[in-house]
Amino acid sequence: MVPTTVPAPAGPASIQQIAAVLGCKAEIGVVATELRQGSCRTDQGEFRMLTFAADTGQRDWLTEAQAYGGIYLVGTRWVVTAQSREALTGLRATLGGTIQAGTQHGGHGG
Repeated sequence: MVPTTVPAPAGPASIQQIAAVLGCKAEIGVVATELRQGSCRTDQGEFRMLTFAADTGQRDWLTEAQAYGGIYLVGTRWVVTAQSREALTGLRATLGGTIQAGTQHGGHGG
């Protein structure tokens, strides 16, 4: 008998695939050559999803974004942000990826 579960995509997940796992419909906010960005809301809060055309674009975006803090679920050429680690844990169980935290700056000395 053929298994009824669908394996995770071998390549990068799309914004629509990520939103489907979350149980919401993505509103696409940015469509550019190097990245796409969408967002949706569930009972766990607001999620922002990004997909990237290249690994270097993803790495550059993460480097810049993590300077401002936040929690990120990072996969193959995709990133999902949420307000809490708990909100990303269930998504990680389905999509894979790693949970990373940014470095939040409290203020600047002088």
